[in-house]
Amino acid sequence: YKAPEKRRRLLQARGIRNVEYEIYMDVLFFINVLMDLLLLNILNRIMDHKVHIGRLTAAAVVGSVWSCALAIWPYIPWILERFVTWAVIGSLMVKIAFPIRNCRELLKNVAALYLAAAALGGVMYALDVHTNTGFYIRRLLAGETTEAMPLFFWTFLLAGGYFGVRYLLAAVW
Repeated sequence: YKAPEKRRRLLQARGIRNVEYEIYMDVLFFINVLMDLLLLNILNRIMDHKVHIGRLTAAAVVGSVWSCALAIWPYIPWILERFVTWAVIGSLMVKIAFPIRNCRELLKNVAALYLAAAALGGVMYALDVHTNTGFYIRRLLAGETTEAMPLFFWTFLLAGGYFGVRYLLAAVW
């Protein structure tokens, strides 16, 4: 995947040349499915729908397929990409995941989905900035394993993983 021409010129003006990205579709797909599933599960609890995890997963897969399609074909016109992403795919994900009876209920659920996404993005940003989580993750990605994370951080990471899995299992059953 090569950066679009406008972005490439901007980077070249800053002295950065020959920019290319490596995008692993399986990783992109898996991360998007998990994030969409998390958002739909939050929406399921907030709106009190009580639907099965299979419907939520199907809707998350639809959203993830669209994000992978955008990564494969990055030259879709900006306005078309935004319209399809925000109006069509969001509505389709909500319609697949939840038993929607009318247009008003669909709009209400789509708005709640985007509000939940904004809130979750804010929480993740706050964790990154205020807890140095991003610092530790970048060091781990750079290959520094034991030096990157002190023991107390591993303890909190394992505890968070444990309680996160418990939460997801409780949501499924």
